[in-house]
Amino acid sequence: MPDRLADNVNLGYAVYGTWAQITANAAACQYMIEAANARDKQLIVNTRPLKQRNG
Repeated sequence: MPDRLADNVNLGYAVYGTWAQITANAAACQYMIEAANARDKQLIVNTRPLKQRNG
């Protein structure tokens, strides 16, 4: 998991699930989308530098 994403998962902003969890059924996918949209945007942590190139 990229460091910036890990920061936001660990601090409670980002919702993280496996592909199997997301595709288990439509209700599971809908739940994860709604949970993500309900998170407080002030929890976003973007203190790490952006990558300049992939890799």
